[in-house]
Amino acid sequence: MRFGALWVVVFGVGCVPRAYISVLEPADVALPNHIETLAVMDRSRPANAGQGILGTIEGALTGEAIGADREAGREAVRGLVETVEASPRFEVVVPPFDRSESNLFDRELSWKTVRRICKDYDAQALVSLEALDSDSWVQEDSYVETDTDDHGREVRRKVFTAQRETRIMSAWRVYDVRDDSLLDDLRDYAMADTWEAEGHNPAEARQHLPPLFDTVVSVGYESGLAYGRRIAPTWVNVQRSYFGGGDPRMVEAKRHVKADDWEGAESLWREITKEADPKMRGKAEFNTALALEVRGKLHKALEMAKKAAVDLHNFRSRNYITILEMRILDQQRLRDQMATPKPKPEQIPGPHPTPDLAVPADDRLERPEPEDGKLERPEPEDGKLERPEE
Repeated sequence: MRFGALWVVVFGVGCVPRAYISVLEPADVALPNHIETLAVMDRSRPANAGQGILGTIEGALTGEAIGADREAGREAVRGLVETVEASPRFEVVVPPFDRSESNLFDRELSWKTVRRICKDYDAQALVSLEALDSDSWVQEDSYVETDTDDHGREVRRKVFTAQRETRIMSAWRVYDVRDDSLLDDLRDYAMADTWEAEGHNPAEARQHLPPLFDTVVSVGYESGLAYGRRIAPTWVNVQRSYFGGGDPRMVEAKRHVKADDWEGAESLWREITKEADPKMRGKAEFNTALALEVRGKLHKALEMAKKAAVDLHNFRSRNYITILEMRILDQQRLRDQMATPKPKPEQIPGPHPTPDLAVPADDRLERPEPEDGKLERPEPEDGKLERPEE
């Protein structure tokens, strides 16, 4: 399996050019290497009519959108599946829903059931959404806005605001069928989001908020995405800044970067690293470190970044050292998580690839605007983290 060639997306923001690269981040919970396929199910749905009636009564008493939690559970599973599918680590299957396997009192699935599901779908572990509950509230406020009318006179008017926060609490388990053990038992997993609206009066401001049902479902989906990142290595876009001025060769190198010619840019930067001026030399060393990171040469990138920090002695260069050190640590975690299980005797042994940690960035993802050199996770517009096309 090949994990992607290298390229970046380049943007110029003000005077500081920026590049975005896709990085494979390790999972927070490392699942054993014998697990290759995950079965995913939603146990948060009502198992019978009685449970459904209880949920409807609770929704009516608390003001919750009826049926929203059930749909949020479906969306949570969808978000989880999309994240795991985009990961190079696992395959994922979703067995048909069986009401007898639903959960009311937080009981674990029987291991007999887990083994049956995993056997039927050729999976080595089962990921289950055990429970999900939503809560929402609205806060109202107001402020005075000053404007100018058509006659140039100052006009003051009161604007009313409404802010809805929707929070979902969920519980997830990962069942390992080989050892009959729980690999993860996450309770009270919180995910929240906020929506704001304005109006000429409090009622109008509330009316401008999105429907409660939609906000619950949206947060449910985000909850599934986040849990997927917890158990599976995930592609994310990170931002890097570099230097693009001060020397004609730096300007030319920036054009090479915009043309996706990092080799040409690095060649020019290496020429400048031989200059006597420490400031210009340090900028070129910093940029060369970035080129090495793009090529996956993290240790060499760190060596060059340290040279840049000596010549530039500023926060930006020192912070890049920290970023590279963290990436090197993550690389070791990834190698452990991506390791291929030992082959069975009948299988032909052979080398197994490990992933490059930088791959093509996906233009469709919304780009963050963090501080220079600061690594941040992007927030995609459509909620999907997709593995870039090879």
